[in-house]
Amino acid sequence: MTLENKMFAKMTLAWRIALFAAAVVVIGAVQTLYALNGMSNSNAGLKTVYEDRTVALGQLHTVSENQNRIRYRIAQAAGVDSAKEREEILKPMPEFFAVLEKEWKAYTSTKLTAEEKQNVVLWETQRGAFKEMRVKLTGLLQDGKLAEARATLPAFTEAYRVSAKTMSRLIEIQIDEAKGEFGRASASYASTHAILLGAITFNGALAVLLTWLLVRSVMKALGGEPAYAAEIAREVAAGNLSLTVRVRAGDRSSTLYAMLDMVTRLRQVIESQRHVMAAISQGDLTQTIDKSNTAYAGDFIDLREYANNTVAKLTQVIEGQRRVIDAANRGNFEARVELSGLQGFQKDMGEGLNQLMITTGASIDDVVRVMGALSEGDLSKTIDKPYEGAFGKLKEYSNNTVAKLSQVVTEVNSGAEALASASEEVSATAQSLSQASSEQAAGVEETSASVEQMTASISQNTDNAKVTDGMATKAAQEAAEGGEAVKATVAAMKQIAKKIGIIDDIAYQTNLLALNAAIEAARAGEHGKGFAVVAAEVRKLAERSQVAAQEIGEVATNSVELAERAGKLLDQMVPNIRKTSDLVQEITAASEEQSSGVAQINAAIGQLSQTTQQNASSSEELAATAEEMSSQAEQLQQSMSFFKVEMARRAPAMRKPATGVKRAAAVRSGEQSGFALGGAPDEAHFTRF
Repeated sequence: MTLENKMFAKMTLAWRIALFAAAVVVIGAVQTLYALNGMSNSNAGLKTVYEDRTVALGQLHTVSENQNRIRYRIAQAAGVDSAKEREEILKPMPEFFAVLEKEWKAYTSTKLTAEEKQNVVLWETQRGAFKEMRVKLTGLLQDGKLAEARATLPAFTEAYRVSAKTMSRLIEIQIDEAKGEFGRASASYASTHAILLGAITFNGALAVLLTWLLVRSVMKALGGEPAYAAEIAREVAAGNLSLTVRVRAGDRSSTLYAMLDMVTRLRQVIESQRHVMAAISQGDLTQTIDKSNTAYAGDFIDLREYANNTVAKLTQVIEGQRRVIDAANRGNFEARVELSGLQGFQKDMGEGLNQLMITTGASIDDVVRVMGALSEGDLSKTIDKPYEGAFGKLKEYSNNTVAKLSQVVTEVNSGAEALASASEEVSATAQSLSQASSEQAAGVEETSASVEQMTASISQNTDNAKVTDGMATKAAQEAAEGGEAVKATVAAMKQIAKKIGIIDDIAYQTNLLALNAAIEAARAGEHGKGFAVVAAEVRKLAERSQVAAQEIGEVATNSVELAERAGKLLDQMVPNIRKTSDLVQEITAASEEQSSGVAQINAAIGQLSQTTQQNASSSEELAATAEEMSSQAEQLQQSMSFFKVEMARRAPAMRKPATGVKRAAAVRSGEQSGFALGGAPDEAHFTRF
């Protein structure tokens, strides 16, 4: 490992950036401190130039100027004769001297060089001589001793010149020292400038080096451009694991290499998960994630365990469901899904399937019980347990089927009994009519035999004619009643035919329902096989019921034809009987008018004999028809006796009509009561497909 790697290997990116910033700050601080030191030195030099040279130079100029003013005033006063003028000229002298003393004192209080000190001592000596000459000349001028003053003036001027020369030297020293300070400041500036320029250059080079090292270490840590790493991260976040992560040769520690390893592991994890999920989606629960897969580490191990546990639990649930469904397909609804170890929706699915088995088993058992009783003709069995949805509809349809069949069977039984009673009434009427016809024939024979005695027995014939008229009237009345009874029988048979049509319609609808159930069971596949078997059995029962209803309908149709034929015969008898009544009346009239001629009586007796024979023939045919109708009614009763209904439903049909002459009325009342009991069949609950 190189020095750079050793330096940055254990540093985080933040520490590396902080180190770079610290180095730049330290170097900048050193440069700044050095620059501040140079500026401080320059400032100190300038301060020295100002305070010790520029100010001192001004002070020396002020001293020299005031000394020169003193000299000038004295020389001017020496040249003036007027004492007053001399006084005016010399008047500012103390002020000049005071300023001179003040400025000189201020100058001498500053920092002086050795040469300055020497010249200061020299100038003070010379100033003493100048002062002495000034005082002397001032006194002479004030005393008016102009000649002496003027004689002393050259010495005074010389003293001034000497001191002025020393003062000039002091001024030169100040200028020289100022130049020296400026030279030192310039040298310091040049040195500081060069050093700062070198430091800035070094700092820039060092910053570039540190930046290069930092960028190199960051790029090495990243393994590539940050934008490329960010793009890979975005692609991975978007779920794209098919991308290719490019890393540098020999790179085993960068972020990009870590991302390459991450993408590879994620791709392996996702691929194994996809393989298992695809197998599950295709119904294959044998696929699991191999524990030897090195891509699974850390939290991925939990993911692998969760996936394998999911497959195991689903296998347990599916196996339990398959076992229960297989049992249901075999008609066994006692099997249950084992719920131990199941949780959440798996347990809910198991419990739901178990409840479905319980509900389906119970509903199938109820339907089988009702259909079994129905196949044995027992219509008293119904489904009483509460069911919902399709099971509720199945219960409703089954109970409605039983109820409708019970109602139809009850009504058919009632109609059959009414038909039997009507047949008995018709038979009794036919017998009465036959007997009356026989009696009438005997009367005619007697009349024919006693024609020769008619004259002697007019009174007897009249009585016999009246009796015959009453019998004819009675026969006509009974024939009319017989016709009404036959019409009622025909209406009853037609009603029976309609009811049989309803039974046939019920059987047809039951057949359609069973067919629909079979279709739905076929759609359900393996799950509906058991129900398909039940639907097939129900369909067979419906077909058998339909065939039986058709047979009963044919019998009822034949009975209607026979009854209609009997009605026609009775309709034919009524006019004949009425005609007989008319003839009897004519006989009565003839008996009363026997004197009108025996020939008419013979003709009437012949016609009466013919009519009587016709009545006898019609009575025999009516009796045969009644016997046939009675036989058909018995057959219908025997067929319908297969069905067993509740006693409450059979009670109206068990009532028998009274015998005798009032049977026809009983038949009519029975017809009305029997068919009005249930009314017309309610088809509101039937659905045509």
